[in-house]
Amino acid sequence: MNQPTDAKLNDVLTRPEKMLGKQKGTALVPLGRPPTLLDRVAARLSDIISPPLVSLPVALAVTRQEGISWRSAIGWAGLFWTGTGLLPLFYLFRLWLRGQVTDIHVRVRQQRLRPLAMTLVSMAGTLLALALVGAPLPLLRLGIAIWVQWALLTLITFRWQISMHGAAMGTAATIFWSIQGMGSWPVLTLVPIVGWARVRLRRHTKLQVAAGAALGALTTAWLAR
Repeated sequence: MNQPTDAKLNDVLTRPEKMLGKQKGTALVPLGRPPTLLDRVAARLSDIISPPLVSLPVALAVTRQEGISWRSAIGWAGLFWTGTGLLPLFYLFRLWLRGQVTDIHVRVRQQRLRPLAMTLVSMAGTLLALALVGAPLPLLRLGIAIWVQWALLTLITFRWQISMHGAAMGTAATIFWSIQGMGSWPVLTLVPIVGWARVRLRRHTKLQVAAGAALGALTTAWLAR
């Protein structure tokens, strides 16, 4: 890596607070004002409850429905997450280190298409591999639902910045509701909280967040159940 990239990576590892509002292209910069405590809370929520990370507990919950052991469920969910969440996240991080995207949440709509295309390819390859090795059918259905969802998100992104955080939470809420009913209230509560965080950071409008959540819920209810 060149020297600027080395310096950026060093900031991520040793001075994360610098990357949360004091450099151009970070989570708090678009606010146009000094970040407040609520802004920092919103940024942290956006990082922790992001689409790549949300997919892991969702995959685990779906796999456990088959009555298999925790060990097997963790194994299947881990394989699923590696191809559908972790690899796309590493690719996005690489683009960010090279300065090809403004930040890991890709706030510039035109910059989203390249990582979205890579995500679709990675998801498709992962689903094919899982099908060949006999993965549980509910996990494969979930993967198909998420692939269709991200394909639609990609098409919409050409014209409008629909919320992918919203879509991920719509998927999670639908899956956990179908499994636990009212017992899924903690996950359901996170949907408006994450939506608030994205609007607070001025990454999306309320309509973009709501549209993402609706798309995630509908594609999951249609294809994953």
